[in-house]
Amino acid sequence: QKFLAKVCQDNNKALMTNPNQALGKWLLRDKLNIKPGTVLDYEILNSLGFPYLKISKYDSENYIIKILKND
Repeated sequence: QKFLAKVCQDNNKALMTNPNQALGKWLLRDKLNIKPGTVLDYEILNSLGFPYLKISKYDSENYIIKILKND
């Protein structure tokens, strides 16, 4: 899945897509199957076997998001 996105906020600590709901839908609904209204936290991610989310810069314009499983 590809999104138009940019890093933003102080020290580039946030990732924003256009539209911003696209990233949330893909990550929460399509990949992790989280129900609407659920507050996602570390405990829930860990219980699903996905305690880590890694965002890496691929090149000057592209990033890769990986959902990492427990080993």
